[in-house]
Amino acid sequence: MKLESIVAKIKATGLHPIPVDYRENSGSYNFTGTFEEFAETAKVLGANAILVAISTLEEEYFFAETEESEEETDDDKPAGNLDDDDSKIDLSAVHPALKEFKKYIGDGYTATMTVKTPTLSLEYVINEEWAAAFAEEQEKAKEKVEGNIEKAREKSEAQRRAKQTELLRRLKDLSRDSAMNQITTQRAMRVFALEKIPELAELDEHVFTMEIQRISDLIQIRKKK
Repeated sequence: MKLESIVAKIKATGLHPIPVDYRENSGSYNFTGTFEEFAETAKVLGANAILVAISTLEEEYFFAETEESEEETDDDKPAGNLDDDDSKIDLSAVHPALKEFKKYIGDGYTATMTVKTPTLSLEYVINEEWAAAFAEEQEKAKEKVEGNIEKAREKSEAQRRAKQTELLRRLKDLSRDSAMNQITTQRAMRVFALEKIPELAELDEHVFTMEIQRISDLIQIRKKK
């Protein structure tokens, strides 16, 4: 069934057809015809005015916040630190194609016109031609940022694991130290190990504890031989 045939049938009855998309989340209707048809519909509905809201392209749309800045609260920020630019990523630097749209900063990209009656809210939206292209390039930039963050996270995790492996190797070598073998408690072994290798404080607490326990057991086995 074609919309045109339905519209024609409604008009044949003397009524005014209003083509819309219903938005469940807002309870409003989005008019799908032309602006001229929207204006005519507004008159039919008895409206004397049309509400107009302009969405403007802001400079902040060219930046993305890092996960750290999104999670940070005002209480977390150092006293006197009013500049949070370091916590934002310049999307146009990551994706140069966005630079072309900076000339539109301050310009409106979407006009949302609304007619309200006691029984319904009818909207008509007009977008600038460049708005869709900007949204597409902005999404590409954000995807690049997310990819870079994930790569950095993976690199950081690999470095952490490598450092942990090296520290565990050094701790294992320390188990052959004659002074270490004279210590009788795991707590004292831990203190001794930290004095010899301060970097062990960076080890995961559970991993450090388990390794000290393993070394203690190993020393006891050696003494029994």
